[in-house]
Amino acid sequence: MFREMLDLLGRREVDALIAYDLDRAVRDPRDLEDLIDAKVLAGFQVKSATASLRLDNDADIAMARIMVAFANKSSADTARRVARASKQRAAEGQWHGGRAPFGYRMMSSTLVQVPEQVAMLREATDRVLAGDSLYRVVRDWNEAGLSSVRGTKWSSTAIRQMLKNPAITGIRTYRPVQADGSLSKEVVLEAEGNWEAIMDRETFDRVGQVLNDRGSVNPMMGKNVPRVRIYPFSGMIRCGTCGYTMRKRMANYSCSMPERGTCHRQINFEQTNEIILAALTDAFSSATIRERMALTPNMGEQAKHAHRELSQDARRLTQLDDDHHDGTLDRATWLRQRSRIQERIAANQQLVEQVAPNLSGIDVEPENVISQWDRRPPRWQNQVARLLIDHVVIHAHPEGVGSTTKKRKGETVEEHALRHAQWRAEIMARRVEIVWAR
Repeated sequence: MFREMLDLLGRREVDALIAYDLDRAVRDPRDLEDLIDAKVLAGFQVKSATASLRLDNDADIAMARIMVAFANKSSADTARRVARASKQRAAEGQWHGGRAPFGYRMMSSTLVQVPEQVAMLREATDRVLAGDSLYRVVRDWNEAGLSSVRGTKWSSTAIRQMLKNPAITGIRTYRPVQADGSLSKEVVLEAEGNWEAIMDRETFDRVGQVLNDRGSVNPMMGKNVPRVRIYPFSGMIRCGTCGYTMRKRMANYSCSMPERGTCHRQINFEQTNEIILAALTDAFSSATIRERMALTPNMGEQAKHAHRELSQDARRLTQLDDDHHDGTLDRATWLRQRSRIQERIAANQQLVEQVAPNLSGIDVEPENVISQWDRRPPRWQNQVARLLIDHVVIHAHPEGVGSTTKKRKGETVEEHALRHAQWRAEIMARRVEIVWAR
């Protein structure tokens, strides 16, 4: 705006610059020098209502320079005090006073949960972790007449931002203001907020990992081609008739045979996953990850050490948070130690991905793998499954066996449901064949 005004004055399209006061016109010494040069060349008038802005002679110009220098210093001091106060409020866990994140509303200088919004947020979390797309969540919410805080329809971008906002975990973040007035993209401080969390940090990280995997691009196929969505057993399910990979479609695994009308094999997605996971759990209970690692040529002592460090640092973080919560550690020490551990975890994770990408983030002990399964993102689950499973063959429905069970005479509804569930489990066990990796 200031540069446009100088252009108008320089072209003599206007004859004068009138401001209320000197600091309403310029506060930067560089801008004042440009204004002085433009006035000398074009000869326009410069006036102010308070008479503080006059550039008619050398004395006026010298005084203007002095006043602008003081105004510039005062503005810088104010900006510095505001930034320091903002950082201090962040370190104390206070909300910055802007718009409350979805799931909360402002009350008494803090955030208070809104039950209806919390329920929507948790629904979106569960659906994303279960493999549902943001598009389906958006469609269902808009069809149900659910609106955002602004009263507008939902979009995938809005839900993504909602789920990736660290405030829902009770964490206050601080990003400094840069020289151009914009917020830095780097978070320089994290502190425990003075409001109740909606989601634990572990779940938050899992959701973020899933959304990042969906939003990333495949470098082998071009910038605009999204990666294929990963499920726990993606790429491992094969049709027993044609041998093609079966992919998740709606509630089933369906054969991906390219020629239509040649193969229609389907099997329930959730029930198939339950059978595979049960077999995988038994396998990990009888074999150790160390044995599998010994057979992996890319896994060296350096990567093994990094795995052990990752497990130990995870426990150290938990202990550190407990000590801070109990009052044993002050906030400054907690933040300093937490930052160091997180930096070491990031370095070890990067090392593991470089040395042994197939074992990235997997604890050494098999019982740890199983206990972490539900808390880990699908990509991690897929990597773990491939350690022991080569592929899974889906056979046709057994010949001579009906597609359902009829209710027997005198049988109660509960008895029939139980018998049907047992019958279904037997059929599924005959259809699902796991081929273990050698």
